[in-house]
Amino acid sequence: GFWIATNNGTARLDTRSTPFEKLDDQWAVYTQATSGLAENNIRDLAADSAGNLWFGHAASGVSVLTTAGGWVHFAQGDGLIFNAVQSL
Repeated sequence: GFWIATNNGTARLDTRSTPFEKLDDQWAVYTQATSGLAENNIRDLAADSAGNLWFGHAASGVSVLTTAGGWVHFAQGDGLIFNAVQSL
């Protein structure tokens, strides 16, 4: 799938192997209210070599969606130098 970071959460687009045919597209939306995201304002996202997805927040550190489907959060209290993440 294809991930999009926004000021109102993140979304994953599954194009069902037909990337330019919108009729079979499926979107999954992740917000602070519906997932383990620490906040909705996402500045950047990246996938690591293990397939975990990292989301950098404007003011709340980093949230990680693990390959097992769980969420982990890192902030200044965990050793992050600052909670405002500009890029990953």
